[in-house]
Amino acid sequence: MDKKDLLELTEGLNQWETKPLFNLPSLFFADGPHGLRKQLVINDAFGASSSHVATSFPTASITACSFDKKLLKNMASKIAKEAKALNVHVLLGPGINIKRSPLCGRNFEYFSEDPLISGTLGASFVKGLEDNGVGASIKHFLGNNQELYRYTINSVIDTRALREIYLKPFSLAIKENPATIMTSYNKVNGIYTNEHPILKEIVRGEWNYQGVLISDWGAVNNKLNTIKASHDLEMPSSKGFFNSQIENKLDDEVLKSLTETKERISTLVNKYAKNYEETVTFNEHHEYARHVARESMVLLKNEDILPLSKEEKVLFTGPFTNHMRYQGSGSSLINPYKVDTIKDKVPEFSKNVTVTNGINFDSENIDSETIKLASSLDKVVILVGLPDEYETEGFDRENINIPSNQIKLIKEIYKVNKNIILILVGGSVIDLSFDYMAKGVLLAGLGGSASASAILDILYGYSPSGRLAETYIHKLADSNVQLTNNNSSVYYDESIYVGYRYYDTFNVSVKYPFGFGLSYSNFEYSDLTTSISKDYLNISFKLKNVGSFNTKEVIQIYIGAPKSSIFKPKKELRYFDKVALKVNEEKVINIKINLDDLRYFDIYEDRFIF
Repeated sequence: MDKKDLLELTEGLNQWETKPLFNLPSLFFADGPHGLRKQLVINDAFGASSSHVATSFPTASITACSFDKKLLKNMASKIAKEAKALNVHVLLGPGINIKRSPLCGRNFEYFSEDPLISGTLGASFVKGLEDNGVGASIKHFLGNNQELYRYTINSVIDTRALREIYLKPFSLAIKENPATIMTSYNKVNGIYTNEHPILKEIVRGEWNYQGVLISDWGAVNNKLNTIKASHDLEMPSSKGFFNSQIENKLDDEVLKSLTETKERISTLVNKYAKNYEETVTFNEHHEYARHVARESMVLLKNEDILPLSKEEKVLFTGPFTNHMRYQGSGSSLINPYKVDTIKDKVPEFSKNVTVTNGINFDSENIDSETIKLASSLDKVVILVGLPDEYETEGFDRENINIPSNQIKLIKEIYKVNKNIILILVGGSVIDLSFDYMAKGVLLAGLGGSASASAILDILYGYSPSGRLAETYIHKLADSNVQLTNNNSSVYYDESIYVGYRYYDTFNVSVKYPFGFGLSYSNFEYSDLTTSISKDYLNISFKLKNVGSFNTKEVIQIYIGAPKSSIFKPKKELRYFDKVALKVNEEKVINIKINLDDLRYFDIYEDRFIF
């Protein structure tokens, strides 16, 4: 077996393909986590070229709020179909990093501050791809929780936080056998992730992962160390730069690792590198994106103002009414098949509607005609949130505020009309200190290219069923997490107290808590029983829809240990599911929680214990 060919196999052929060695065809990678982004120019080293048309599905930050495993699986299956139509073999997603800080500029790509949500929904996404013949790449392993200085930053994380919070999503998603795991740019406790002992000790060892470990694009710093760590594939091609440095260092240990890599890459290529005759019906996928969005959006406030009736005279305004923001910026940016806007779609719901911009994104000047209209109509829906440049790969936010001109618009309308409904657009937490001026608040997030239609569905009567997958704090100062503003180290001093684990345990008041969300209907829980068998905690209860809307309820089971002798959060999410209920329908819910899932990691025994 030629040593040089073994080494050659460990780097990409170009920006997106593996090398066709050992009678293997090339394997094609493409982004992304909420829709396909296959570039038109394969050898574009900067990833700046435009891409093929695809469906822009809702981003992970809002789909996580669906708490719906089946929904994520089905969405991924649609993306897989689009990938196969363009001969993409492995999709670079989902992103399952923990949303440690609301400032992370890439939070829109990630599911949650909670590892169970992140890992479980990530696993569902993986299954949707893998069941349909497309490989998944769960990312970014490990400790990649900020964008600023991501290429060099050292994430300093204690062992227990690593095990219970940051490794947990990957351990859950791996159960669905993703084709690859993508390692991140950063260091963890002083070692680059693609060179880290964790790869051999935990990923290959404890988890018995047999798939391919690939680098984030351009993340390799020391090729020899990556090979020794059981890391397989350097992406993209470095045109032999790293390989030339180690050609004379291929001792028996390295050759053994290279041989194992060859077997893993061969298995990967033989399984996925196929050409399909696939036809995509983009209209169907666009409608499914709309379905995903409306199942995910979260009603945060409703003082008897929603749903709207077709007879009411309503003003829709705000900078997003005709320029809907529906995705984030960076490597996941999709060239959408089409994009719905409020202005184009609202006539399908009501004829008693007026649409204005109110303000432009970059102007403090408020349209006087908008204020005049607001004073004469029954209700005003204002779309506000984060502009494109506020959330993007490669940068973090400096604060959690929306632009001041948008708040100014709300205040001016509030002076003349108190019946305000706010629609929140964006991929992460924002300061909502202005929502006292609204009687209704709907979190739309970044809901994909059909987001506008989904918003209107809910406003005009489709009962919302989303629940927050991250805590909405009052102000940034309430967060216990610090990011670094230099390229050395960021210290995870909060340990396991991330998100609601901190706010609940230390009684910090929040604006809207994790797991919160309203419905147009009401639910009744009754006849709760619990028991413990040998391996499981058994929970049973009745759930009834006692309202007047067919809808869905999100079941959330939290468990705490108030008398524990070691530090633990006040409560932790241990189970969730989504249940559809028609009006007056009642279901018996039976839940089994594996007792092993209730363990904590003991740093002295170096294992999970009770």
